[in-house]
Amino acid sequence: MKKRIFLAALATVTISFGLGLNSLVAHADDSVTKDSVGEFSVTAGSLSLDAVPNFNFGTTDVATLVKGTTLNYQSGANNTLAVSDYRGASDGTWSLTASLAPFKNGKDESESLVAGAINLKSSVADNSKATGATGTIGSAASTVWNNTNADLTGTGTATSTVSTDTTLVTEANSKINSGSYSSTVTWTMANTSAN
Repeated sequence: MKKRIFLAALATVTISFGLGLNSLVAHADDSVTKDSVGEFSVTAGSLSLDAVPNFNFGTTDVATLVKGTTLNYQSGANNTLAVSDYRGASDGTWSLTASLAPFKNGKDESESLVAGAINLKSSVADNSKATGATGTIGSAASTVWNNTNADLTGTGTATSTVSTDTTLVTEANSKINSGSYSSTVTWTMANTSAN
């Protein structure tokens, strides 16, 4: 009888000891997770008009210019519009306008003024979503390009090359003299959409 009691007690101790081990192992397998922070700051860049084209419309004569005529753009080295915008994707709206002053004869600026308008056409390389600057540049400022046309959203640059399809249409004028005529094209960049 004593032997049975001893064996039963031993079995109880063994079972209890086994349960104790299992409990310790379970606690040893538990894991603790804690998060830390990695961070950096970004400063906004700027919107800039980096390049504007010059327009050479070749040569005509007095007889033609008196009646008013259309002159074709002659491609040259300074033939690009370029815009940079690094203000950030949420602040990427802009529009570009242009206006054209009357052409003046270098020999007789007060008399030989020629009014006209440039029909601007241009293209953008390597970007199927974008279109180049286009529109009529006359005495009143008009929009020729914007962020939507240029496919530019505050994180890059856009370049538009003037096409040889660009023309200058002049008005009839009886006070024409020979000489070299020039005008000023004023480009204005605004940081708001044209729409």
